[in-house]
Amino acid sequence: MDFTSDDAVSFRPYRWNVDGFSGSTPDGSRNVNENRSREITADVKGSYVFSTDRIENTLLFGGQGFLRQAQSAGGSGRDFPGPGLETLSALGSESSFENWLRVTQIGGYVQNQTGYDNWLFLTVGGRWDANSAFGEAFNTAFYPKANFAIVPSERWDSEVFSSMRIKGAYGTSGLQPGAFDKFTTFSSLGTEVGPGVQPSNLGNEQLKPEVSTELEFGIDLGLFNDRWSVEATWWDRTVTDAMVARQFPVTGGFTQTQLDNIGEVLASGIEFGIRGNLIQARDISLNVFANTAFLSEEISDMGGAPPLKTGGSYPRYRNYLVEGFTPGAFFGAKVADVAIPLNILDPVDGTCVVPTRDQALAYFSQPRNPNSFKPLAIGNEDFGVPNGGLASHNCGTGLLDTHLGNPTPDYAGSFGFDLAFLGNFQLTTLMEYKFGHQVQDLSGMFRRANNFIGRNTPRSSELYATMLNPGSSADERLDAAVAWAHEVEGLSPMSGMNGVYDADSIHWRELSLSYRVPAGVIERWGFSAATVNMGVRNLMLFMLGDYPGMDPEGNVLGRCNEGLNCNFLNSTEGWGIPVPRRFTMSVRLTL
Repeated sequence: MDFTSDDAVSFRPYRWNVDGFSGSTPDGSRNVNENRSREITADVKGSYVFSTDRIENTLLFGGQGFLRQAQSAGGSGRDFPGPGLETLSALGSESSFENWLRVTQIGGYVQNQTGYDNWLFLTVGGRWDANSAFGEAFNTAFYPKANFAIVPSERWDSEVFSSMRIKGAYGTSGLQPGAFDKFTTFSSLGTEVGPGVQPSNLGNEQLKPEVSTELEFGIDLGLFNDRWSVEATWWDRTVTDAMVARQFPVTGGFTQTQLDNIGEVLASGIEFGIRGNLIQARDISLNVFANTAFLSEEISDMGGAPPLKTGGSYPRYRNYLVEGFTPGAFFGAKVADVAIPLNILDPVDGTCVVPTRDQALAYFSQPRNPNSFKPLAIGNEDFGVPNGGLASHNCGTGLLDTHLGNPTPDYAGSFGFDLAFLGNFQLTTLMEYKFGHQVQDLSGMFRRANNFIGRNTPRSSELYATMLNPGSSADERLDAAVAWAHEVEGLSPMSGMNGVYDADSIHWRELSLSYRVPAGVIERWGFSAATVNMGVRNLMLFMLGDYPGMDPEGNVLGRCNEGLNCNFLNSTEGWGIPVPRRFTMSVRLTL
């Protein structure tokens, strides 16, 4: 049994903003959250081994189950009536909550592995699961698997191809819905005439698990008496009955989306790795390694459901589930790529007009504040905006429909080396890279959009000063305005604009130096071995793309409990701190 208890409190006292700068709850606020979780698990397993001179057979079987229960309660509010008050009940505006959740799952499995002459291996098996979250029409799930391995090098003797293994596998796995997703539920509603209820979750008794089926093949090679090794793997995955939060007709009063098994996601990839001994001499040895992985992923079917936004109603999270695109792809506003992409004229019949250069120069014949104009946005015909042209409504302030990028890298991998020298020293390093993806710099967008702190970056200050300088020319002001629209403008009124950037990067993850103390020294102290190690983690970040934020690996998710956000709200850096650089020194002694 595992039990956890987590209490969290955030508190701002009355009139905490002593400098008068912040306008956020100046009369104080308090938030209290108490979380309790308990999980009881049971696991029983057995095996039977049968072998002859040429065959070895192992049968595994067992059962597992768990009962998981989570409770949370708390409250929040703002505005204390005076100093010295610090409790929830003293707040002028207060709300509270209480949640209870229980999930039960039981399952069993069986697996049989047969080896023939130590060079041919075959494994088949399956697992049954039953979960309390399944609808009444679906009580159990069965997930089969099979894999094989052939080791032809057992049948030959070669120094060049010293070992070879050919492998393949097929398997399925499942993802359960939430505990209450199948139920029709109602929520409380306070009114002037008294308390009542309102429709909440529509419910779906037909819910079943989301099933992932994967097929893979690969080969492992050992070369030159296993001084070098090469691994290559191809895989293909199909997710069926993917759970998508679908909008059903709202005439029954249920306006929230409802999980439904309507989606399909296709993915495939290639993984390749190599490692080996580059130098082997008396006083020096150098081992190197490198690996890479390619990923292609696409939502192939959403059962006719419209594009689904993650992050709820918060407009500045720009990850979407859209048929034909990568899961969690970025969509948002994009500045029109024309010579004068500025809305500086009054709309004509509700339609924005792109100004001519002469009209723009006339407008910038005098100093202008960038708050007095806005860029025009590009539409996207995939979302119903004809011709993918300039926005033709709201002066470009409502279009959030352009594909801005993908949150998952096309290529990812690592490389490094291990160098042993001077008998007792060892130098190790590791580099990691990610290529072919984008990251949303949400923290930076808030900074750049702020009328105070957004003006103290070098580029913003330069453009801002040019537009307001009476001594600058109309051409200089116009050029600064165009640059401002493409580089600085963001958040409001067009979410996602100038916020999603190419984020190709190389991380220097680790560098360490170890020294093994000579045996003659440590034996006098009563030890058999001693090693001193000095190292640094996250030594350096090399940005190859144009990402201007703090850390492309930052993410707004933090600790995520459940829901679409956990699966698809990726590569959005916001309100966090960069991955820290860590220096370590350790001494290991062996008696």
